Amino acid sequence: RFMATMLMTTKKVSAKPPNSRTCFFFLRTAAAGLPPAAASFSPQYPEDIKSAHSIFEDAPIGSMVAWSDGTPRPPERFTRKLAAWRNNNSKGRLIRKEPPRSRPTYSPPAGFTLHEADFGSGGVIAISVHRSFSVDTTLQFTVVERPAPGTVRVFDRAGDNAELVHLAPHRAAAEEWLSRHGYPNAVLDEVTADEVAADVVEGRVA
Repeated sequence: RFMATMLMTTKKVSAKPPNSRTCFFFLRTAAAGLPPAAASFSPQYPEDIKSAHSIFEDAPIGSMVAWSDGTPRPPERFTRKLAAWRNNNSKGRLIRKEPPRSRPTYSPPAGFTLHEADFGSGGVIAISVHRSFSVDTTLQFTVVERPAPGTVRVFDRAGDNAELVHLAPHRAAAEEWLSRHGYPNAVLDEVTADEVAADVVEGRVA
């Protein structure tokens, strides 16, 4: 997760929905190549609207997921209201699922992290924005796009805390990308047709 070049801070954002947090990753080198995100909450069918728990249980890592608080977009002239609305209505790439943890004083619920956007210039990413949500958030979600069968996910490590750092069109491209980036413990995982189909079926049932 860009260990040699990353400085991470967590920032409170006004009008932010409960059970979510925003992380800003400051980088010196171009990183995962995951696409920037924009607000796109437009489910085709009512059953496409999902809870955070459904996203955690069913959505494949690498999916594009949009979230919304259900409020209409304010007019452009209301800049502060629009900024708050954009914070609660956006989309990002699903890069990590975090199982519930048990601690002596507090046990955080399960959750997931979306890669919302990258900012930079000249091929250098200056800031990468991640948004994390717990499964009990009241926001609505929808899967905008699922990773295509045959694409290969590059995780920074194995295990429950693994994070998606790149999504390649095929294994050769994933291996080529890894040769240029420092992830000695990386794990490659090919997306199967069965995985994507299972998500669609489970999502419709949910």
